Amino acid sequence: MARVLVSAYSNVTWTNERLHDSFVAGLIRSLQRNGNEVLVVRTNEFLVDQTSSASRPWMSPRTIVSKIKSFDPELIITFNNSLPSEDVIKETNCPILLYASDAPAFFVARHLIEHNPDRYFFLELSDKVTAALKRVYPQIAPSHYIPFGHATDLRAESLEQDISISFVGSIGNYSTGVVNYFKSFDSIGNDPGSSINPNELKDEFFKQLDEFRKDSMSDFGFDFPNGAAVANPEPQLILMLTCKQRFDTLKAVSDLGLKIFGFPSSWSQILQYDFELFRCFDYSLNVSLDHATSTYNRSQISMNLPHGQTTEGFSWRVCEILASNGVLLSNKKQDLIDLMSGFANLPTYESPAEARELAKKLLDEPNWRADLSAASKAMIEVKCRFETKFKEIENRIAGISLLLGDSTGSVKVLEEMSCVNPIKFAFRFRRDLAKLGMLCGEMRKNGVLL
Repeated sequence: MARVLVSAYSNVTWTNERLHDSFVAGLIRSLQRNGNEVLVVRTNEFLVDQTSSASRPWMSPRTIVSKIKSFDPELIITFNNSLPSEDVIKETNCPILLYASDAPAFFVARHLIEHNPDRYFFLELSDKVTAALKRVYPQIAPSHYIPFGHATDLRAESLEQDISISFVGSIGNYSTGVVNYFKSFDSIGNDPGSSINPNELKDEFFKQLDEFRKDSMSDFGFDFPNGAAVANPEPQLILMLTCKQRFDTLKAVSDLGLKIFGFPSSWSQILQYDFELFRCFDYSLNVSLDHATSTYNRSQISMNLPHGQTTEGFSWRVCEILASNGVLLSNKKQDLIDLMSGFANLPTYESPAEARELAKKLLDEPNWRADLSAASKAMIEVKCRFETKFKEIENRIAGISLLLGDSTGSVKVLEEMSCVNPIKFAFRFRRDLAKLGMLCGEMRKNGVLL
């Protein structure tokens, strides 16, 4: 067994309960099941935002580091390098295992990786992701890349399959900076004093976008003159490409019993473009591992949709679907074909029209679905359980033992209210006395002296 710090920024940002993405929850559950002591940090409550390493103004980095040092981690597992404080790296000396949830452009505090190449290990998820990491971080030794692939802790359950087609995830409409940039220009001829020709800018933008689509792990070649809001455009462009692909695919199957689950604020925006697609949206909360277990086992078909940053590789939701009693319908991915080799030839699509055709065939043929589901579950047990991945990690990182400890493991959460600076905290919330009183109560429960 080992003491493992798991640090991740959750995509589940709109719920009252503080939840982790289902993959992270499955990892934590698997670590505990194998006898490890796990300290969990949900960095949403510690950092200014998802792409920043800056602490919230009322947090105490010194307290954060002190509590983590008291835990004395033997291994840190971080997603996109999100940590509650940069000082965690400075004040610890254990190996750091980095899971690339997204392209390197989304990583936090990238300089920490560059300055600590002896400590960082990358999990290999796909050839393209690995190639991008080696290009961005040439100082990381080849021996520090650990084969990982895909994993899940979701289990099949016998539930009534009352959902024809499900999709759980985002539409990807988070490109506000790029959109607002082009909204800022006036019509040609309406402002004689302007030296900018927006048509020329637009043409150059699309020229560079066509190049970027060939390799979304690369840098975007358009400078956005006077566009401070898009100083780091790659994440926005990846999401813009994602939104187009997903919208078209979901629209093609929207009349076949589709149910969409995700962030309500994001999905409600599609009312402007296709209100019939929004008719498929279900406001039921669907963010946790338990939610995923229910939804995918209730679904006859669950969809994996294109993503702007992945011409290969795929979301962790794919293995969750494959582990359930439902059937995966995915866009064509060589990595998926390779994963299922020897078990089944899964139906995959290369266009929205083909996705619709395959969905109709699968819905009409329950025996085919049953055969595909059985083969998928068999593959998961052989290739995609966390225990298999833990063994790979043990083989590559000396002194780390993650499998089947002698005692039952444990999970503790680093609560942000135990890590605040009381003076900064009181100053920040002094105008909201009701909220201050409530939060002070939480601080006392967490042992913070006021």
